[in-house]
Amino acid sequence: MRRIAKRSVLIALCAALIVGLLLEFTRMGSPVVRLNFSANTQGLSQIFFNNGGSYSEENSKTYRLATGITNLSFKIQGDSPVRWDPSQTEASIILERPYITLFRVKLDTPVKINALNQIQSIQENGGRIIIESTERANDPQVQISFDTRAIAKEKLNLVLAISALVALTTALVSLFTSQLSSISKYLDRVRHHAHEHVRAERFTLNEFFILSGMAITANIYFIANLSLSIDDEMGAARSNPEVWISQGRWAVYFIESFLFPQPAIPFAPYILLSVCIAGSYMLLIRSHGHMPSWKSYFTFPVIAGYPTLWLISEFSSNVPALAIGFFLTTLSAYLVFIKHPTPPKVYSTHANLLVVPLLLAFSIACYQSLAILFVSICLGINMIKIVSNTNNWKSATNAIITDGTKALIYLGLGILLYAIINKASQHLANSFSPYLNSFIKLETLINSPLSVITSVIAEANKFYIGSASRFGAAIPISLGLLIISALSILSQVRGRATPALLIFTLLLASPFALHFLAGPDNVPLRTMIALGYATWLMAFIALTAKNSIITLLSVLIIGTYQIQSAGVTSQYIASAKLTQGHDEALASSIYQAIIQTSGNETASQHTPIVIDVYGHKPFETLYAKALTSTTQASFFDWDNGNLLRITTYMRLLGFNNILPADEKTRQTLTPYFSGMPTWPLPGSIINVNGTYLIKLSEDADPAHLPTK
Repeated sequence: MRRIAKRSVLIALCAALIVGLLLEFTRMGSPVVRLNFSANTQGLSQIFFNNGGSYSEENSKTYRLATGITNLSFKIQGDSPVRWDPSQTEASIILERPYITLFRVKLDTPVKINALNQIQSIQENGGRIIIESTERANDPQVQISFDTRAIAKEKLNLVLAISALVALTTALVSLFTSQLSSISKYLDRVRHHAHEHVRAERFTLNEFFILSGMAITANIYFIANLSLSIDDEMGAARSNPEVWISQGRWAVYFIESFLFPQPAIPFAPYILLSVCIAGSYMLLIRSHGHMPSWKSYFTFPVIAGYPTLWLISEFSSNVPALAIGFFLTTLSAYLVFIKHPTPPKVYSTHANLLVVPLLLAFSIACYQSLAILFVSICLGINMIKIVSNTNNWKSATNAIITDGTKALIYLGLGILLYAIINKASQHLANSFSPYLNSFIKLETLINSPLSVITSVIAEANKFYIGSASRFGAAIPISLGLLIISALSILSQVRGRATPALLIFTLLLASPFALHFLAGPDNVPLRTMIALGYATWLMAFIALTAKNSIITLLSVLIIGTYQIQSAGVTSQYIASAKLTQGHDEALASSIYQAIIQTSGNETASQHTPIVIDVYGHKPFETLYAKALTSTTQASFFDWDNGNLLRITTYMRLLGFNNILPADEKTRQTLTPYFSGMPTWPLPGSIINVNGTYLIKLSEDADPAHLPTK
């Protein structure tokens, strides 16, 4: 074995050396400059390289230039700047800020653009670079330059990291191949016992397809419709998903990079969500000590169609990660609490010390609130143990203490592993964001703990009674569901009411864990994934009561709850459809009005249109709108007026030449708005020095507020 290990190390070092040399000294490791731009003309775009000599056709690369978005990339050759001929005719180019990647990692090194020939102006505007050629230009040219020394330093660090990874991988592969025979026998045993376990747990395709069909029905609106919400416009426009790393969600970075590079889409993400919810539910039922039955099918819509799940589904960018993370969280709970029938040589429970923290770390990186869901599930499983073990209370208590302790250890290890990977990924990407920290308000909890606890209890009460102040429309039967589940517990515990009600209270409180840290008014409803689970468990406990009267009442209450809950989410759909229709019509009307104001329709369709918007345009319907919902919010109203969102949304609708005015220009334009009428009155759109001013309301947006 020692000889095999030495050989593996030697092979690994050789492989790392070869890979490092190849990446460092061959074109395999050449940095890539990426240009994403839109043009108002068609033809050819050409990159000329200069390796210490002059620019020539022989040392150039030609790209097809199309009207609309063009993605152009080229490898850096040598230390000299390159020449870019963006077109062969007069053109207006809107260039997203160029950047350099190496091995798919975005570098910090800036890329500079300077005029060379037949360029009238190069201006930065809203994070974009506008390149205007001279009139009747036939050979516009710009120079692209970069700091090759800074690139070389970053390249060396990446090459060393990749070489180390290659060495580790090669060593593991070498050890693996040397033990291939024994590994093959082990895999055969795993396959056999996995098959036996699936049979023992009664996992069937029939159950999976039924649950998947029900979940698809619950998500049919998002499957069949492109339903844009606030932030979806940014997701659709971004070319690099590194923003997720800055928010501590490194798993989403990989999911968006390799599964759904265009996140703002209907259908596929929601099919994945439906399938993952179905698989998760199959694990949940068995984790709670039950097998599939009419009761499990009857209560499934409670969790699959819960309003908070609808609210997170508004963000299509979140959906694939939520789907995968939800499944991994329930799988983690299943591995912790299920009694493994397989022999220790096949799967030892000690293996959970490695597997479960890995699963939890990835699920937390998908969506941090899934850590709270894991806690809720663990409490729920222990709640079921108390209710089910009526004859052997001592045994149930020991199991609760043992399994609960293991679950806490696994969760702690998972959070630690997540934090380590998160720190490393943010360091590598050099991407940080105060987004998460903005939610946490520990000073309030420290200074006024009683006030915070009282506020959170009041907040929880609003959700568990189905208050319209939280869901937008009331779900009045919610209180009945809470009462019938409590009665079901009390009817089964027989003298163990105190510990049973204690765990039940902890279960109901667990979805609000973030409220204690962030404050009851600072938590978006979409983060409360565990609330759907807690509500489902109440329904399941009530329905599985041994008292036939309680069971009958539970059927009536749960059925009514599902109808009322579906009615609420149906109102969400109506509200979202009307709001999105309003925004589309408003964007189109504003664009047409700008065209008319310009007086030159042909030119306006092909040249950048810089706009500044004053105020915001509220839109309300008669239908219910949940607190913190974004699909039911207008792009022209969010943040009390956000120019970047408005212009990005308009480009998403096809108005590609709309650009936002920069902040300094907006400040100078503020006085012009004072005498203007509000949209849609005549004069609500004017042209001031090439910038179109649009006044939506009398009250100013944040950018136009008077400076103190």
